[in-house]
Amino acid sequence: MNYSHIIWDWNGTVVNDAHLCVNIVNCLLREYSKPEISLNFYLDNFGFPVRDFYLLLDLPIDQINYCKISTSFIDAYRDNYRECRLHPGIYNLLYEFDRTGISQSILSAGHPNDLNLFLKYFDLSSVFKTVSGVANFRAEGKQHIAKKHLEKISLPKSDILYIGDTIHDHQISELLGVDCLLVSHGHNSRSVLKSTHNKIVDDSFEIKDWVLD
Repeated sequence: MNYSHIIWDWNGTVVNDAHLCVNIVNCLLREYSKPEISLNFYLDNFGFPVRDFYLLLDLPIDQINYCKISTSFIDAYRDNYRECRLHPGIYNLLYEFDRTGISQSILSAGHPNDLNLFLKYFDLSSVFKTVSGVANFRAEGKQHIAKKHLEKISLPKSDILYIGDTIHDHQISELLGVDCLLVSHGHNSRSVLKSTHNKIVDDSFEIKDWVLD
């Protein structure tokens, strides 16, 4: 094993939800009479803080409207997350890592209560020993909870791998000083991820090879 602990991002990395997020964003754009976007546009432009992404889409980001938009997005996601599936092979991979003795945790920009609900729904609660989320809906990212998450793991940084799917995940791994592996099946395209100069893989089978090789 190359690592004894893996920090996983959730959205896009473990669960395949980019299509759902695009659908919700397009509902918001229609509400504000703005042009809809394609999945490819989303993958090439999505990032944190999400406020900047909404500004790119010409959505209003004053305090009142941004609060309304953020709340609408979260409500729609909660109503429809059951449409999503885990990425192929991820479920078995997570349990294989667990059996192998690799501890695992979740570091997400999602709300902690939602994360625990999602983990229970996908039968993954027992796999993750530590679950950290952001206790607000401003979608600013997870940099302010990352170091506390690392402290809870209490392992040398060289023993830890961070797996994510966005430029923001690369930034978090740099903040923590741990190795990073990026997956191209999430919320940023491979062409966008290339700018990080991190190792990029396409699926769970490549993740397994990278970790257990």
